[in-house]
Amino acid sequence: MVRRGFGDAAQRIQELYSQAHKDEAIATVPDEWVDLKSLVGPPARIRERYRAWEDSGANSLTVRSRPAEAIELMAEAARLN
Repeated sequence: MVRRGFGDAAQRIQELYSQAHKDEAIATVPDEWVDLKSLVGPPARIRERYRAWEDSGANSLTVRSRPAEAIELMAEAARLN
């Protein structure tokens, strides 16, 4: 997190976690940081954001999901772009 510019958030999360405030630590993780690392959310949001990932130069993508629909969604997004 620090290397991506979220040093203050990383420090606060560590403080909360070490004080056994795990739920608050989780809630403190910035959405922007999650978006830098993941395609998450409802299907329409994932489809919309997939293009930016494709254009980023990334040459691989790992899909982890229990519902098969998520994998189908990623395959569809790749076909459409």
